[in-house]
Amino acid sequence: MTFFLLSTIFYLSDVNGQCTSLFSFGANFETVNFYNQSTVSNAHFFWNFGDGTGSNLKNPIHKYSETGNYMVTLFARDTVSSCSAFYDFWINVTKNSLDSCQPISLIDSIMLYNNSYYLQLSDNSINCNNYSLLLDGGSSQNFLYSWWCNLPSPHARYLSRIRYRKYDPIVNHVVDKRMVYKSLPFNYSSAKNYDSCSANFEFKVVSQDANGQRILYTAMNRTATSYSWRIVGFGNPILSSNDTISQYYPLNPDGFWAVFLKTTGSTGCKDSLCQTIRIQDKMNTITGIIENNEQRVIVNVHPNPAHNSLFIDSKLEIRKVIVTDALGQEVLMFNTIEHSKELDIANLQPGIYFLRTENTDWHEVFKFVKE
Repeated sequence: MTFFLLSTIFYLSDVNGQCTSLFSFGANFETVNFYNQSTVSNAHFFWNFGDGTGSNLKNPIHKYSETGNYMVTLFARDTVSSCSAFYDFWINVTKNSLDSCQPISLIDSIMLYNNSYYLQLSDNSINCNNYSLLLDGGSSQNFLYSWWCNLPSPHARYLSRIRYRKYDPIVNHVVDKRMVYKSLPFNYSSAKNYDSCSANFEFKVVSQDANGQRILYTAMNRTATSYSWRIVGFGNPILSSNDTISQYYPLNPDGFWAVFLKTTGSTGCKDSLCQTIRIQDKMNTITGIIENNEQRVIVNVHPNPAHNSLFIDSKLEIRKVIVTDALGQEVLMFNTIEHSKELDIANLQPGIYFLRTENTDWHEVFKFVKE
């Protein structure tokens, strides 16, 4: 059985002035509910989900397309005082799939060869021997050693993946069956976002029709003396010197696009950043224009990790809640919960636990960490 996996690899928070940025999250397999705990007046928020998508919502619900290790960042800014802060957190997501091929993680390393940086990707999967592999590193494809973004970028935040492919007799050609992703920051710092020398930028879906999506890119640094955008991945590069740019993309569930911004600050300082953007049909992922607070899953469990209390919010009545340890032994049990309840877990030993919510015709399983 596959469960959602949570791993605290590292976290980093930043406080600037009177602003603080912080979030917790609850997840059911690949669907993650983010809970914004920032302290900021006149708030503007930007989420980078680590999978090439972003949002400006306060408390987004995001559905990751596949298994992966994602660096999620929440930027918070006071639009009046201009104080800002950020919070980074790595999450491991495992998609609930009945396919025999089970990707575990993507292993990556960086190589310097002939004064250029290359990315090496390697497979770490179970029962995928009969599948062909296709690698995407940054914006490059089909290479074991993939050149970073094909651009002279000293700072970058990429997304890479391995695709597990197999012949499908129904459609009579080879199709992607499973994938595994990883956020890949390279000489990247989230601390450089709204300052006068930053080339960091926000991105989100602003419209979608039957054929494609329009993505809006906005420079976080609005006081630079010059902006230079370059978007590559199809046809001739898209160039712009504005602080904001929008681009229409054809829908392609496998589409990766490299977006590069170079800025010059008022003091003459220069910065550049390249990010991987992924275009996904709204039917395949909950992101951008279809994110709203009414699209939550039936049950939310938060925070995760938890200390003395764990909260359950449900749209429907829950008849029973069972908490088991990593060995499958029942450690707690609660009866009827109508809509929300605070569970006392203070007496549980630190470790990994599974929480099962049940009703007569449905159940959901969550994994949480007791700290």
